[in-house]
Amino acid sequence: MTGHEDDVRGVSASGDGRLAATCSFDRSVRVWDLEQGREVKAMTGHSDKEVLAVSVTWDGGRAISGSVDGTVRIWEVATGSQVAKCTGHSDWVLGVSVTGNGSLAASCSRDGTVRLWTLSGKEVRKIQHTGEVSCVALLPDGGRVVSGQGKQVLVWDCNSGKQVKALSKHTGAVRCVCASPGGERIASGSQDLTIRVWDIGSGRCEHVMTGHEDDVRGVSASGDGRLAATCSFDRSVRVWDLEQGREVKAMTGHSDKVFGVCIAGGGGTVVSCSWDMSVRVWDVESGESLQGHEKEVLAVSVTWDGGRAISGSVDGTVRIWEVATGSQVAKCTGHSDWVLGVSVTGNGSLAASCSRDGTIRVWDIGSGRCEHVMTGHEDDVRGVSASGDGRLAATCSFDRSVRVWDLEQGREVKAMTGHSDKVFGVCIAGGGGTVVSCSWDMTLFCWVWDLDSGLCKGTLLGHNDDIRSVCVSDDGKLAASCSFDKTIKLWNLDRNCEIGTIRAHEDKIFDLEMTPDARFAVSCSWDLTVRVWDL
Repeated sequence: MTGHEDDVRGVSASGDGRLAATCSFDRSVRVWDLEQGREVKAMTGHSDKEVLAVSVTWDGGRAISGSVDGTVRIWEVATGSQVAKCTGHSDWVLGVSVTGNGSLAASCSRDGTVRLWTLSGKEVRKIQHTGEVSCVALLPDGGRVVSGQGKQVLVWDCNSGKQVKALSKHTGAVRCVCASPGGERIASGSQDLTIRVWDIGSGRCEHVMTGHEDDVRGVSASGDGRLAATCSFDRSVRVWDLEQGREVKAMTGHSDKVFGVCIAGGGGTVVSCSWDMSVRVWDVESGESLQGHEKEVLAVSVTWDGGRAISGSVDGTVRIWEVATGSQVAKCTGHSDWVLGVSVTGNGSLAASCSRDGTIRVWDIGSGRCEHVMTGHEDDVRGVSASGDGRLAATCSFDRSVRVWDLEQGREVKAMTGHSDKVFGVCIAGGGGTVVSCSWDMTLFCWVWDLDSGLCKGTLLGHNDDIRSVCVSDDGKLAASCSFDKTIKLWNLDRNCEIGTIRAHEDKIFDLEMTPDARFAVSCSWDLTVRVWDL
């Protein structure tokens, strides 16, 4: 899930695992629907300063945030409105926590204090420390609060403000703490790369859990107290069995340091946030991210009715999405390298994908099942285009060829050659009677062909730099192409001639798509704009 515009610093989920709140260096607190994988609210109010910590009440009704501006703020999640601004800290607020029933909140700061607040914003108590307090966690009943200071985990009585215990086994700075729902255990993570599990009654260290290869920055206990999730600067998220002190699952996918983690409900789902500006939802059993590609997305295609979208990524997967909800319908695996192109048939039943692994795969959009794997190209398959009637697809490759495939039977129909350099784009029109391809040889080849001859109708010249994409109207009469020369060109395919040039962008144009009736075109560019054209 994306939306934050800077490093995501903290995350907290409601007890039922339906909602999560995150905070970021972009100065915002955002609320997410975890089932649909979408943002539902963005809250701003901290005084133009980074938000470093966030915590959500068990019922998901309120969120508490702490910031570099030294304030703690309480938010109404449903409306996004600020309920209270809590002042008193004289330095950055590094951590916040709230009791399960939402009666009490705690904050910790670089100013060396832990402060307790009602959720109406009234300060209840200040607990003075001897140095910077890095993290804080309230026990569920609100009777005690745990803090991290230096290499120690400290336990305090909330009513008296007196220290109850000092736990001193870590050999590096304590970065995070959490309490089990029953309040019988504490888990702490440290710069020493370990997670320690403590019996809060005796102060005994029950387990030392290792596996992370860098600072442990976040820890969260499941609702039943059996599991804990941790995150680290090593870019991983890990789940642990607190009773046995062993690792259950290691999950990777973030491309930068992971700064916050939360395990929701009974421990089946984990939410993490990272300096890569993403929020990820993980399934603990499989260890896979539930929403979103794990790497850059290179291709997308939408069904004609706009109901489903299909995407291909550097992570080697094809994913099918429900457009209305933003939810992932299927994760399609099989490619062994980057997915470079995807295309949906006109009736929306099938999708074709092409990859650097040299293959084309045909997918059932309803189930995500792979129907065919088609081979024949001798290099990266760079583009794919399915015909409107769903029978055929055309592909192009760095092997300089264009090929046509029968999607129902999963076999090659025709191979066409002629380009003198890598072929970068291809489009098949209507019922498959016309194929247009573009290449780094700075020509635009227009093929009007039948299945028997594959005859070339002509070569269209005009661009003066690499051509990146080409599209054809549904009736096969008009083609449009885009180029690194910053232009879009329109071509009459009956007469094989250029009929117009659009000085479209201020930088290289990377992709182009045209509506089937040729009324509009959409282009995207390295100038960071997407433009819509009335043709």
